[in-house]
Amino acid sequence: FGSRPPTKPPGPHTPPSCRRSVHQFAAMGKLHTISRGYRSGTRNKFSKKYRSKGMPGTSRYMAVFRRGDYVDIVVDPSVQKG
Repeated sequence: FGSRPPTKPPGPHTPPSCRRSVHQFAAMGKLHTISRGYRSGTRNKFSKKYRSKGMPGTSRYMAVFRRGDYVDIVVDPSVQKG
């Protein structure tokens, strides 16, 4: 097979029947891969509520837990490692 000469994009004076529409390109399938990284989809999960910004207080670190206590593990977005 021989190589085809490069084609120029349609100009403003090209008749509408020769122009490619945007919808023809969309029908070709996905044009990029959607990344799913380590923290994808966490825009609202790792954001703090209004007027609760800043670092956690010292009482957060001074809590005493005993063996057998039921605890909830909550990620704190103000601490980089959670």
